[in-house]
Amino acid sequence: MAPKSSTNSPIVEFIKLTLTFVLILTNLLPISMMVTLEIIKLIQATLMSFDYDMIQEAETRGDEIEEVDIPMRAQSSNLNEELGQVEYIFSDKTGTLTCNIMEFKKFSAGEHAYGTGGVPDREQQPNVNFHDPKLEEVLGTQGKDREFLVDVIMAMAMCHTVIWDEKK
Repeated sequence: MAPKSSTNSPIVEFIKLTLTFVLILTNLLPISMMVTLEIIKLIQATLMSFDYDMIQEAETRGDEIEEVDIPMRAQSSNLNEELGQVEYIFSDKTGTLTCNIMEFKKFSAGEHAYGTGGVPDREQQPNVNFHDPKLEEVLGTQGKDREFLVDVIMAMAMCHTVIWDEKK
């Protein structure tokens, strides 16, 4: 049997070929566009880390000012998108922005607050000034207060976003 000859006009053939091209490449173009955008974000994050205006030149520790040169380091490629969404900066005016020191002193779990705000009896990690004898008492008992306390401690241990950065 001989193949049928095409009786369609060139315009109809052009429309068919164009639609076929669009249908074939519909899945390919978005994937390549996403890859291109990720590469651009990576390049932007690299350029941000080389920006001279984003170097921390001095660090305050109590009354001392220490000269350091710590460059900005992007932890993710979408940092520039997140920086563009910042609308408000909240400050508690306790010196955390000027001294760059935040100390862990108190927390609450359930209906109870833990931490006296006083000086601890033994040496602890830097920026931790937590002291409360009631905490160990509650951990030694059974009940709802202990469950709340264990849940909060587990959440603080697993859900933190602190990244330690050693000075060179």
